[in-house]
Amino acid sequence: MKHQSVISICTWVLTAAAFFCSGALADAAGVVYNDLNGNNVRDAGEEGIAGVQVSNGTDVVTTDSKGWYEISVSDDCIIFVIKPSGWRTPIDENNLPLFYYIHKPVGSPSELKFPGIKPTGPLPESIDFALQRQDEPDEFNVFLFGDIQARNHTEVNYFRHVIGEIDGSAAAFGISLGDNAFDRLDVLEGLNEAASGIGLPWYNTSGNHDINFVTEDDAGSLETFKSIYGPANYSFNYANAHFIILDSIMVKKTEDGRVGYDEGLGREELTFIANDLKHVDKDKLVVLLMHGGLHLFGSERDELFALLKDFDNTLSIAGHNHYIRNIIYDESENFHGEKPHLHFVAGAVCGGWWSGVPEPLTGIPHSMMRDGTPNGYAALNVNGNEYSIKYKAFGRAEDYQMNIYAPDEVSAGKTAETVILANIFAGSEKSLVQMRLDDSQWLEMQPSSEPDPYFVKMVEWEKNQNLARPNWSNNPESLHTWQANLLADIEQGLHVITVKTTDMFDQTFSSKKFIKITE
Repeated sequence: MKHQSVISICTWVLTAAAFFCSGALADAAGVVYNDLNGNNVRDAGEEGIAGVQVSNGTDVVTTDSKGWYEISVSDDCIIFVIKPSGWRTPIDENNLPLFYYIHKPVGSPSELKFPGIKPTGPLPESIDFALQRQDEPDEFNVFLFGDIQARNHTEVNYFRHVIGEIDGSAAAFGISLGDNAFDRLDVLEGLNEAASGIGLPWYNTSGNHDINFVTEDDAGSLETFKSIYGPANYSFNYANAHFIILDSIMVKKTEDGRVGYDEGLGREELTFIANDLKHVDKDKLVVLLMHGGLHLFGSERDELFALLKDFDNTLSIAGHNHYIRNIIYDESENFHGEKPHLHFVAGAVCGGWWSGVPEPLTGIPHSMMRDGTPNGYAALNVNGNEYSIKYKAFGRAEDYQMNIYAPDEVSAGKTAETVILANIFAGSEKSLVQMRLDDSQWLEMQPSSEPDPYFVKMVEWEKNQNLARPNWSNNPESLHTWQANLLADIEQGLHVITVKTTDMFDQTFSSKKFIKITE
């Protein structure tokens, strides 16, 4: 008798499983149970939990009344439990969640540059998953790390230093959005240890710099990543939100034989999303997290949007681009949900690849991103099925959300032609940006095509000083700058420019700058 409820998006589910989990198919089985004493072993009296989903990365099954499941696997599969709301999985010494079992009897290929998965041996008779109850308030925060991108021990130390300010008690868990490493996968252990100091369960997403470049295809590119973090596509629930982590980097061999990639989702990812969402209540907030963002996808973005259209509250978040950008998809972009879909590009912990002028005391480069945003991280606030996002620059106050650019002095006759520029780090087309001089009436500022002036000058100065900077990061992006002109007939003397912005989440921030009007 089979204790399972297999969910598939089409009649070719078995051939899909054989394709995505290569090798001969078998049935894995086990119990999802209430680990009362937290020892990650099913002891007498620890009952199974009904109604919990388990996946092999494409198919999704549900445990029966005794917590029992069965699911098809191959000799190259990762089986994982989809954490239900109100429960937690075990974590390891670095706070990495332990929610999966790797089945790869012969292990990863030996020719990989960085170690992969060790041989796991025969399929166990029972693959059990431990859960413990936990309180999950309706309102909670999630810390989001865009590209850490450490390439050596020095940059691991940079990372350890900048995250020292983070208060782990202010969030429920954290998620890295890919490119933890910068091709050197031997830094991952040090990064995991550093992040563990925050004191939160920490989930991870794969990126294009987290792959083994000694690979023949996409399927083998994440052997090292999976050996440390588990599956590249998975999901979990927390309170009234459902989180889906996706591998959006499709590795390929280029014409000259090198390893390249495209951003997007393959059939494996789309199949998993479809099967996974069949178990998610339509009133939940659905959050998708990935490395390469939706704005870089091909036609599969429309397929994804079709899967999301029946959910009223959706959000997607990406890293990869080393800038902050809010992209709103609606019917004009083939998103036909009740509400528009926000795609948030979260910036980078490393900023511009840990480059730029070093700070004198710490030796850490300023790492400003090409949109003029300081390096930092984002905080996602979830309240029921609604959300808001705030960016946090490292080493600065939480309300530091913009830079204002204006001359220190202007002659009275030239005020009307003087442009005031504001870079609102997480600004969007929904932002209201206003300016006033002293206590005068607020003037609405307009979106600008001007890049951040400080970044432009800094790049030029660094070039003259022969300071190394990635070529792509020399190209400034104007994604969230606004401008307005001063009024005419301003009295001579010292004045205060105030810029105020209210974002799409009704969060309001302001900043000030002095300006002197001369004869």
